Amino acid sequence: MNHEARELSVPLQLDVSELNDLRCLRAAEGYAELGMYDEANAEIAKVNPTCRLFRLFVDAKLISVDTS
Repeated sequence: MNHEARELSVPLQLDVSELNDLRCLRAAEGYAELGMYDEANAEIAKVNPTCRLFRLFVDAKLISVDTS
């Protein structure tokens, strides 16, 4: 099985709120990799759901969103 790390290399113009959303998403990724799922969900909950970056991650299926 190939375990190469994938990196999203897309030039983005981000404002301050989107940079904060990116920080939260990166923190959530780190928590999830450590098996700390409650902490990962808490970070994802901080992300503005209308954020373009958030939509990009959802659309790319890098994260899932519980819509219930």
